[in-house]
Amino acid sequence: MKSTLEIFLFSLVSLTTLFISSFALEPIDIAHENCAILPGSIHVVKEELDVAGNVIRSCEGDFLVNKCEGTCVSSLQPSVVHSSGFLKKCNCCRESRMKSRSIRLSHCFDPDGKKTTGEKGSMEIEMEEPESCHCLKCSP
Repeated sequence: MKSTLEIFLFSLVSLTTLFISSFALEPIDIAHENCAILPGSIHVVKEELDVAGNVIRSCEGDFLVNKCEGTCVSSLQPSVVHSSGFLKKCNCCRESRMKSRSIRLSHCFDPDGKKTTGEKGSMEIEMEEPESCHCLKCSP
């Protein structure tokens, strides 16, 4: 006669086997990834401040910039090793290399909202944008 513990363990193993075999683990097909650089537009506002933190002028402009967009293959598999019971492999379409770019904000205003002209009528700033994109491990 089997003990209660032996019956319990047999049942647990049977349920675990049934649970794991019920997942249809399909091979990962990287051909379905389509991560790429696409054009996008942003509105940039930059304030120039004095040493006391008061606004001297505020400049803005609209620009076309590169962005990473697309889909990447991720997977979730049952695992007896991981505490959650699953092995997760998450991939996201992200920048793999960045480049620096200089842009000129050509609409500048003083603290009263009046448009500034001359030397104070524009502001040049540096920004970074993606130069290339790939499917990479997602951030936590």
